Amino acid sequence: MASKVIGVLGTGQMGIGVIKLLLDKKGIRLAGAYSKRKERSGMDVGEAVGLDKKLGISLTHDLPALLENEKPEIVIQCT
Repeated sequence: MASKVIGVLGTGQMGIGVIKLLLDKKGIRLAGAYSKRKERSGMDVGEAVGLDKKLGISLTHDLPALLENEKPEIVIQCT
């Protein structure tokens, strides 16, 4: 089964919870996460959600670029 590519919009409490749930699911690949706060742009998603490891996925403040570059099949809005 091919992985579903998911993007998450929002990294507040709801977004953090959704990201953590997605990371535990088989068949899901987190493509990226959008943060409306510019100062968080570039931060590793793993660190941003309180994990003790980096995921190699950076938060972005550029939503059009996230959608164009990562091409998520599903986007979950958590704002």
